[in-house]
Amino acid sequence: HHHRLNDHIHLEKQIADMRHKVYIPQMRSAVKLISSKCNFCNHMKTLPKPQKMGDLPNFRVDPDQKPFEVTGMDCFGPINVIWYNRPKKIWVLILVCTLTRYIHLELIEELTTLEVLRAIQKFWTAYGPVRTFVSDNGTNFVGTARFFEMAKTKEWKDLIAKESKFSPSLSNLNYITWKFIACHSPWIGGFYERLIKETKRALNFALNTKKIARKEL
Repeated sequence: HHHRLNDHIHLEKQIADMRHKVYIPQMRSAVKLISSKCNFCNHMKTLPKPQKMGDLPNFRVDPDQKPFEVTGMDCFGPINVIWYNRPKKIWVLILVCTLTRYIHLELIEELTTLEVLRAIQKFWTAYGPVRTFVSDNGTNFVGTARFFEMAKTKEWKDLIAKESKFSPSLSNLNYITWKFIACHSPWIGGFYERLIKETKRALNFALNTKKIARKEL
């Protein structure tokens, strides 16, 4: 009754108020027991349940993967540079190994499918074939994935063998798969978004608002 009469006040306040009138042996234990059985107090003290995170996908934890066998990619920028004595904006394509967290950076002139293909060609030449690419739903990445799908057909293989610049380094296209994360869900690509943050921080410290030539970058 005293607990409800004092609007479920704090334990120590209840004990202090009661001791002004009477002394009860083992009062603290009794008041604790009453407070623990009070539905209102339990409701007010309840904390929200912590968010339960899902398990990481297999390509993030498979120890049998080779470096860059599964690669996440994204673009960031623009970065201002000097190109033929004129200011120019360029972007950076970051490629991240999902297992080892190694990164590879490629400069791209603009956010187009052709620029992404050229960057992948350089990356491919350095690190060998990739089994799976992971990216967001940017139009340049969607166009690159469509190119890989079309390049698996016989007609495109014949065309690539004759005229494409990518034929020597982009072989074994049949083994490439492209995985897109859910739309408007950048946290799914957090394994490369986090490294973009660290890379931008390092660039900001190195450049410090200085305008440098593209070759220097």
